[in-house]
Amino acid sequence: RGARCSMHGYPGVSFVDAAGHLLGSPAAQNTAPLQPVFLGPGTPASAVLTYSNAGAFPDSSCRPQQADRVRVYPPGQRAALLAKDPILVCSAPGSGQLHIGPVETGTG
Repeated sequence: RGARCSMHGYPGVSFVDAAGHLLGSPAAQNTAPLQPVFLGPGTPASAVLTYSNAGAFPDSSCRPQQADRVRVYPPGQRAALLAKDPILVCSAPGSGQLHIGPVETGTG
Protein backbone atom coordinates (compact mmCIF):
# COMPACT_ATOMS: atom_id res chain seq x y z
CA ARG A 1 0.00 0.00 0.00
CA GLY A 2 1.10 3.52 -0.56
CA ALA A 3 4.14 4.50 -2.56
CA ARG A 4 6.17 2.52 -5.07
CA CYS A 5 8.28 -0.29 -3.62
CA SER A 6 10.65 -2.97 -4.85
CA MET A 7 11.20 -6.64 -4.11
CA HIS A 8 14.07 -8.92 -5.05
CA GLY A 9 14.57 -12.60 -4.41
CA TYR A 10 12.53 -15.54 -3.25
CA PRO A 11 9.63 -15.69 -0.82
CA GLY A 12 9.86 -18.16 2.04
CA VAL A 13 7.09 -20.75 1.74
CA SER A 14 6.09 -23.64 3.98
CA PHE A 15 3.05 -25.65 4.99
CA VAL A 16 1.80 -25.57 8.58
CA ASP A 17 -0.76 -27.52 10.58
CA ALA A 18 -3.79 -26.01 12.35
CA ALA A 19 -1.60 -25.08 15.35
CA GLY A 20 0.89 -23.26 13.08
CA HIS A 21 3.65 -25.89 13.36
CA LEU A 22 5.91 -26.40 10.34
CA LEU A 23 5.25 -29.54 8.30
CA GLY A 24 8.27 -30.80 6.40
CA SER A 25 10.90 -28.46 5.02
CA PRO A 26 10.36 -24.97 3.60
CA ALA A 27 10.34 -24.68 -0.19
CA ALA A 28 13.72 -24.99 -1.88
CA GLN A 29 14.64 -22.14 -4.21
CA ASN A 30 14.86 -22.96 -7.90
CA THR A 31 17.68 -21.60 -10.06
CA ALA A 32 15.73 -19.01 -12.08
CA PRO A 33 17.54 -15.70 -12.67
CA LEU A 34 16.74 -12.95 -10.17
CA GLN A 35 15.40 -9.62 -11.35
CA PRO A 36 14.35 -6.67 -9.18
CA VAL A 37 10.59 -6.15 -9.22
CA PHE A 38 9.23 -2.60 -8.93
CA LEU A 39 5.63 -2.25 -7.82
CA GLY A 40 3.30 0.70 -7.77
CA PRO A 41 0.14 0.87 -5.63
CA GLY A 42 -2.11 -2.06 -6.51
CA THR A 43 0.42 -3.72 -8.82
CA PRO A 44 0.50 -7.52 -8.35
CA ALA A 45 3.58 -9.68 -7.98
CA SER A 46 3.83 -13.45 -7.92
CA ALA A 47 6.18 -16.38 -7.52
CA VAL A 48 5.68 -19.89 -8.87
CA LEU A 49 5.36 -22.57 -6.19
CA THR A 50 5.54 -26.19 -7.30
CA TYR A 51 4.94 -29.17 -5.06
CA SER A 52 4.68 -32.87 -5.59
CA ASN A 53 1.71 -34.86 -4.41
CA ALA A 54 2.50 -36.51 -1.07
CA GLY A 55 1.24 -39.78 -2.56
CA ALA A 56 4.22 -39.77 -4.95
CA PHE A 57 6.59 -40.46 -2.03
CA PRO A 58 6.90 -43.60 0.11
CA ASP A 59 5.02 -43.12 3.41
CA SER A 60 8.17 -44.02 5.37
CA SER A 61 10.18 -41.13 3.88
CA CYS A 62 7.28 -38.67 3.52
CA ARG A 63 5.15 -39.18 6.65
CA PRO A 64 1.98 -37.71 5.05
CA GLN A 65 0.06 -35.25 7.22
CA GLN A 66 -2.80 -32.83 6.60
CA ALA A 67 -1.66 -29.22 6.27
CA ASP A 68 -4.05 -26.46 7.25
CA ARG A 69 -2.37 -23.38 5.74
CA VAL A 70 0.49 -22.22 3.57
CA ARG A 71 2.80 -19.65 5.21
CA VAL A 72 4.53 -17.09 2.96
CA TYR A 73 7.25 -14.61 3.86
CA PRO A 74 7.71 -11.95 1.16
CA PRO A 75 11.40 -11.43 0.26
CA GLY A 76 13.20 -9.44 2.95
CA GLN A 77 10.24 -9.52 5.38
CA ARG A 78 9.86 -11.11 8.80
CA ALA A 79 6.06 -11.07 8.97
CA ALA A 80 4.32 -14.02 7.33
CA LEU A 81 1.10 -14.12 5.37
CA LEU A 82 -1.13 -17.17 5.90
CA ALA A 83 -3.62 -18.65 3.44
CA LYS A 84 -5.98 -21.56 4.04
CA ASP A 85 -4.79 -24.58 2.04
CA PRO A 86 -5.96 -27.93 3.42
CA ILE A 87 -3.77 -30.40 1.56
CA LEU A 88 -1.92 -33.63 2.30
CA VAL A 89 1.83 -32.88 2.49
CA CYS A 90 5.05 -34.62 3.50
CA SER A 91 5.81 -33.82 7.14
CA ALA A 92 9.29 -35.38 7.00
CA PRO A 93 12.09 -32.81 6.64
CA GLY A 94 14.07 -33.00 3.40
CA SER A 95 11.40 -34.67 1.27
CA GLY A 96 12.04 -32.29 -1.66
CA GLN A 97 8.31 -31.77 -2.10
CA LEU A 98 8.30 -27.93 -2.41
CA HIS A 99 10.14 -25.57 -4.81
CA ILE A 100 9.73 -21.79 -5.16
CA GLY A 101 10.71 -19.40 -7.93
CA PRO A 102 11.71 -15.75 -7.55
CA VAL A 103 9.23 -12.92 -7.27
CA GLU A 104 8.08 -11.64 -10.66
CA THR A 105 5.86 -8.80 -11.83
CA GLY A 106 2.29 -9.85 -12.52
CA THR A 107 0.02 -12.65 -11.44
CA GLY A 108 2.21 -15.55 -12.66
